[in-house]
Amino acid sequence: MSQSMSVSSGLAAMTTGAELRERGLDTVQPTPSPPSEKLMDKWRAHYQKRKTYQPSFHPYMLRYGLPFWFLSAMCGGYIIGAFYVSPFLYSEYGPSVNLFNFCLQTFMLVQILINWFFVKTVTSFYRPSDVECAGNDVTVLETPVHLGPANKWAKLDKEKRKYLVIVQIGNRQELFPYWGPRPCPRCNRPRPPRAHHCPICNGCILKRDHHCYFTGSCVGLRNQRHFIMLAAWSFVTLLYSFIHVLIYIPYLVEDISYWDLNIVVALIRFIFRYISLYKLIEISLIYSMMIIGFLAGGFLNEQVRIVRKGISQYEYAFDLKVINRNSTSRNIQSVFGDYWAINLLFPAHWLFPNDIDDGVSWPGVKVDTPDLTDLCAGEESSGTVI
Repeated sequence: MSQSMSVSSGLAAMTTGAELRERGLDTVQPTPSPPSEKLMDKWRAHYQKRKTYQPSFHPYMLRYGLPFWFLSAMCGGYIIGAFYVSPFLYSEYGPSVNLFNFCLQTFMLVQILINWFFVKTVTSFYRPSDVECAGNDVTVLETPVHLGPANKWAKLDKEKRKYLVIVQIGNRQELFPYWGPRPCPRCNRPRPPRAHHCPICNGCILKRDHHCYFTGSCVGLRNQRHFIMLAAWSFVTLLYSFIHVLIYIPYLVEDISYWDLNIVVALIRFIFRYISLYKLIEISLIYSMMIIGFLAGGFLNEQVRIVRKGISQYEYAFDLKVINRNSTSRNIQSVFGDYWAINLLFPAHWLFPNDIDDGVSWPGVKVDTPDLTDLCAGEESSGTVI
């Protein structure tokens, strides 16, 4: 009896479904199953993603670890140097010499901290309007042409390649002249000359120099002078400290051995309680000062050349022939402002802002960019798809 009832109910349901289809009321369609993706297609997509990947963030070790290490080395070196090492070394010269050394070290530390703060907080973003930016799934990769595959650029002149850049938008690559407006698909607007997109800061930076990991921000048009003075004062401070370290080392190893000056040996001996924590901190600060001083000297030497020639970091790194008709004094004012002599000693950013150049137009500066129509026949000159 129950079996006959179930069969009749099934027939009724089938009849009802047929009537609904005839009336056009049955609009529910079965969901098709997604096509199975082949393993090779997945591998190609993964390879392309790894090839064009640009991170929007960096590990915490770089974002927060390096600024913390830099500030700790500077402040720790100041505390030990001003309150222990200098009074110990100059104990026979009277209180006036100790006071002079204390004031000098305090002045240099203040200069470092103020310039570090301005490099961190003063930005050089290019934001002409409130245009909605693209999402994080858009990949931007800008490289000079002479770094690209040789088989794609065989028809281009070797000397002219470096004046062209590849702008990659996902899987599509386009060719643009370096000196001219180039599109930024991430920011959804064109970029002026010398502006480059920073994937870490997630924005286009006017006259982008580089991303400074010691401050966690980009160095560009408006904070380049503070980065230069940060490198200069860091180099001078650490050179001053290193001279005193050489004098202090014989006193440092009175109760330890010279082998303990090796940071690895010192760390192992500290774990087994052969040396004190204070000695370990002193040895660690010596190594930190040597590393930071070496990097600061290299950055300072590079920045002096860039400012004197009136070029950008990109043009200096790839040896672009920039025609700059401005004088050396004008190039210095372009970075440090009208009152550049005051800014060398007093980093008064808000009192003396740098508004000589707007970062969009560059009077007196010219780069001879080759014509794309001559190099790539049959392609558009505004952007050549490759």
